[in-house]
Amino acid sequence: MFIYLIVNHKTGKYYVGQHKGNNLKRYLQTKFSDARHHRGGQSYLFNAMRKYPQATLWSIHALRSDIQNKAELDRTEKDFIRFLRSQDPEYGYNICRGGEGFTGPHGPAAKAKVTKALKQRWAQPSFREHWRKVMGGHPTSPETKDKIRVVRALQDESVRVAGCQKWVDAHKEEASARLSHEAHVLGGKAGSRQTKQRAGRLGYERSGKKAQHVRWHVNRGQISSGCPLCKPLEKG
Repeated sequence: MFIYLIVNHKTGKYYVGQHKGNNLKRYLQTKFSDARHHRGGQSYLFNAMRKYPQATLWSIHALRSDIQNKAELDRTEKDFIRFLRSQDPEYGYNICRGGEGFTGPHGPAAKAKVTKALKQRWAQPSFREHWRKVMGGHPTSPETKDKIRVVRALQDESVRVAGCQKWVDAHKEEASARLSHEAHVLGGKAGSRQTKQRAGRLGYERSGKKAQHVRWHVNRGQISSGCPLCKPLEKG
């Protein structure tokens, strides 16, 4: 395990950190990749790497390489950060004092600053579009859906269905009262056709069992001896 020093030869500033691997050169390359792809937040070090992207301007050095446990690693990192004053923006890029990471909590001024920055970022159309794409998922191709159907057809879902039924039995009275009330509200005279249909579905006493039956048996063309809705099919 290492305590290392990353140096920016353009500005003379440096960063003290810890690494549990055994290849510091590759670790520095990973840092550059994270900074370039905006992974890992907006730290002073990553901002500097984006500002000075030339790898020749940076170097990494081992300050200690003989540390054997995490406690000593944290303690040594703190000592070097304090000794080299790398938390001082005039000298270094460290934000925290080391070891345990962030040494908060955030004060009111810091919280207000973060809120303001996020609102400014969200006001940018490109930022909003990026996060809509990230959080919006992606469409599933027909080929992938076919593969999922094949795999599910081979799965033994008895344990999952039994667990779901156990939960339904344990919450039957609570669910019945809630669904009856919702069906009453949705199914009033002023309700639309869609809400009345939904009310009928909610008020159906065996909706949970029916959904399981359709999902696991009817759609697969299988008959389960433990399913009460499959019994008429067995006789047929």
